[in-house]
Amino acid sequence: GAPLRQWRADVVEAARRELDGMGPLDGPLHVEATFYLRRPKRGAPIYPVRRPDLDKLTRGLLDALTAASVFGDDAQVVDLVARKRYAAEPRVEVAVYRLPDASMQPRELARRLLEALETWRGVIESRDPPTRRADPGGPASTERG
Repeated sequence: GAPLRQWRADVVEAARRELDGMGPLDGPLHVEATFYLRRPKRGAPIYPVRRPDLDKLTRGLLDALTAASVFGDDAQVVDLVARKRYAAEPRVEVAVYRLPDASMQPRELARRLLEALETWRGVIESRDPPTRRADPGGPASTERG
């Protein structure tokens, strides 16, 4: 609808200002985005579990960043981290990172992944399982106990 078109146009304009004449990023990209929505006046849960949907916000953002020439095609985004939170002022904070080329040979990569997995298993097995608690100031945090 019209509000989404206006929001995308605002994102395109802001992104072009930030680019300041730089060309589009190439290669594989990692994108992190946090959408801050205005908190309702009454009865709002800690997290914005209602519309707009996070996937629609993300799709609109990637389309706008493509239109602004931040990158040539949103198919370049191979990693995506997206969050939806409440804030006093609505906004979106976004970071785009170029990922290194995958120049490792497959055997070397497999060995490194196996080493990482073994390290991860050692850390997990040596600690008590985490318990989750709600943190009114932000995302759920993990405590070890």
